[in-house]
Amino acid sequence: SSSSNGLAFDILRAPLEVAAGIVAGILVGYTTAKLTMFTAISAIENDVQYQTIKSIQLRVLALLGFGMLAVFGGRRLHFTGAGALCVIIVGVICARQWGQTITAQVENAFKEVWLTTAQPLLFVLIGSSVSTTYLDARFVGKGIAILLIGLIIRLLASVLCVWTPQFTPKERVFIALAWFPKATVQAAIGAVALDTANQQNPVVGDQVKYGQQILTIAVLSIMLTAPIGAAAIAFGGPRLLEKELDTVDEKENTQLVTPEVDTEGIKQKKEEIELPF
Repeated sequence: SSSSNGLAFDILRAPLEVAAGIVAGILVGYTTAKLTMFTAISAIENDVQYQTIKSIQLRVLALLGFGMLAVFGGRRLHFTGAGALCVIIVGVICARQWGQTITAQVENAFKEVWLTTAQPLLFVLIGSSVSTTYLDARFVGKGIAILLIGLIIRLLASVLCVWTPQFTPKERVFIALAWFPKATVQAAIGAVALDTANQQNPVVGDQVKYGQQILTIAVLSIMLTAPIGAAAIAFGGPRLLEKELDTVDEKENTQLVTPEVDTEGIKQKKEEIELPF
């Protein structure tokens, strides 16, 4: 009976997580948007620039706080999908409530946090988790072979996805090259299997070993594709892409600059001033 109940709960987990994530995201999103919109900043009432900076900082901190609470709270309750979905919905609702100007400023603030703190920390942590035990020639060779097969299939699929009249053959090749490098996603999820294996008590079989191998393959994909992809984009961009001139704007500007000639009026004036002899 207990096993059947556990199976039924596992089947219902996905829709429950989706529903919980949507409901929590709507509630937290509107709460965050309203609190940050109507919170008075009384430090310097007359300094508009100071108020704007503090308002942006408040919104960033609110999103970070509620986002981390949703992710770690969902993980604590074993509803990891609900936490992630909640964060997405919170961001969408806050963006709609705040407007484009405020949203763009908050986005730039998060961009600075990501580039200066979160991204370097992510790659440092993922690099420190790699075990050199699995970096033998045989394993690395198999890993590179797997990556090459996957990348070839990915390149072909990328070209097929943009096989439309809107793109030239050169543009299709460039899009495939632009999708070639892999880094951030691999660094973010490469250690998930290893973390899951380490959390099991007791550890079952060789799951930790397999988790380490998956993490090593993820790091290999970053080391191989990131520099090659960056070089391919830098080298192929000027050679595969062409800058299109905005002919519509040029025509409009030409029409604005070029005066219209009233030929009928000129003929009439000429007849009026024409001498009788």
